[in-house]
Amino acid sequence: DMVDLEATLAAANADMGALAYLTTPTLMAALKTKETLTGSGIPVWTAGTERGMGTVNTLPAAYTSNVPAGYVVLANWADVLVGLWGVIEIDVDPYSGMDGTNFKKGNVTVRAMTDVDVALRHAASVAEIHEAAP
Repeated sequence: DMVDLEATLAAANADMGALAYLTTPTLMAALKTKETLTGSGIPVWTAGTERGMGTVNTLPAAYTSNVPAGYVVLANWADVLVGLWGVIEIDVDPYSGMDGTNFKKGNVTVRAMTDVDVALRHAASVAEIHEAAP
């Protein structure tokens, strides 16, 4: 299935740029125990030098719990555009101690908000598996 993701990008002439895999910690762990070819002893996921990083089929790979369960994404991440609108707004709640409990504990409620949008420069630069199982 991982190789099929690469074939999907290649068929769309999108297998270039900052290609990398992204998945969940559960799938990363499962891929560390799967061999590329039976009896080869070479795992699909090889560990990298940084936490959260590795390689799959010689391409960079990362994992995060922010990815939905069962998802594997292969993308040219240079084609993922992130737009920030305005500035980060930081507010302190002036009422976060009115009942006395937060005040006694020294707690202050702070909220930070910003507007962000994400778009793809070339939609064919992203291929994904939605129901991968460990």
